[in-house]
Formats: sequence, C-alpha cells, structure tokens
Amino acid sequence: MKHLIIVKFNEGYYTKEVKEQINDLFIRIKEEVEGINKVSLLDNIVSRPNNADLIICIDFVNKDALNNFFKSDLHIEFKERFSDNFQNKLIFDYEE
Repeated sequence: MKHLIIVKFNEGYYTKEVKEQINDLFIRIKEEVEGINKVSLLDNIVSRPNNADLIICIDFVNKDALNNFFKSDLHIEFKERFSDNFQNKLIFDYEE
C-alpha cells in the first residue's frame, strides 16, 4: 500500500533548509515505524500557483502498517513542526 502526502506550503516557506529538515525527519522512518518498505520525497519542479511543492510517498507492507505511522512520534513531529505552514495538504492511499 502506498500513502501519499501532497503538500502546498505557504508562499516562500519551502526553502532548501525546510526541505533538508523534512528529509532528515523521514530518513528515520524505516528505523522508527514498523511496516515500511520505502519512503520517497518528490519535489515539484514547475512553480505554479496551483501546484503542490512536495509529495511524500510511503510504501507500507500492508494497510495495517499505516496505523503504525499515524501513531508514531515521527508523524506527530512532522505535523507539529510543519503543518502550520501548510497552505494545503492532500492524502491519497492506493495499492498497485
């Protein structure tokens, strides 16, 4: 199962520093959350008002692992540190 977090940040917020902070946070995910196969951070390369800035793609071993992520300190930290600067956030879950 794949879990996508699609984020548009407030204007001017998503800098190289913020990108590195988010990357440093999610690089720990496989060690801290049971049931993660892989995580990818994808940056938008075309700046338009209606484009998102970042997609975080988390590949879970199964649907149950999603609950491990939601309860994790990493998920809580991500929301506490960055959500005040979300202009918009979408979640999309799917299976291939």
